[in-house]
Amino acid sequence: LYFPVARALERLVQPQNPIDALQLVSVLGGAVGAGLAYLVARGLGARRAAALGAALLLALSPAWWFFSTAIEVYGLHVACVALAALVTLH
Repeated sequence: LYFPVARALERLVQPQNPIDALQLVSVLGGAVGAGLAYLVARGLGARRAAALGAALLLALSPAWWFFSTAIEVYGLHVACVALAALVTLH
């Protein structure tokens, strides 16, 4: 899934360096994963402040920060897992 998404983003954004599309997949995957984690927490009944705090703690953790900024597949995997959790919850 990583390379098809990177190719689609490359066509959409048209960066000067093709590696930037790979970087963008990781960054967007981490950001979407954090946002979906907020929605999952809200769906489980957490208040807004608690869900936001949990999502911020998750997004600012060293492992999340690393895998969302390095060219790795894990940022996209986290977004897919968070989406599956949200769909399952609702």
